Amino acid sequence: MLKDQERPKETAHSKAMRRWRNHDISTRFKKAQKSPNGAKEFPIFDGKKYFATERPKPPKIAETLTNSDRRSGAVNRLETKFAKHIKSLLKGHVDKNLAMYAASLQYQKRRLLLERLRRLEAQQS
Repeated sequence: MLKDQERPKETAHSKAMRRWRNHDISTRFKKAQKSPNGAKEFPIFDGKKYFATERPKPPKIAETLTNSDRRSGAVNRLETKFAKHIKSLLKGHVDKNLAMYAASLQYQKRRLLLERLRRLEAQQS
């Protein structure tokens, strides 16, 4: 690629501003993590204004739901249809693998018979 067509490099001033802003954010974040309120005290500067961020709340512990009722016929049909589809996809691979294995056995048998024939011929001569 030609140098004329490359993206213009970042100016030294903008690079320095970006680095100082990143450093400022990281130091304030580390300080906020040590405090008991955490991220509530940590405002972020996006270049124009500060705005507060909230730490994500831990997930609530939920109960395990069990369904003891019979499932509807549509759900059962969908599951069996899906299982049959997967089995049909795998059946092709199983047949292919078995055919490859049979071909491999035939090749090994032929090779062994040819070696046996060669040794018999060598023995007779």
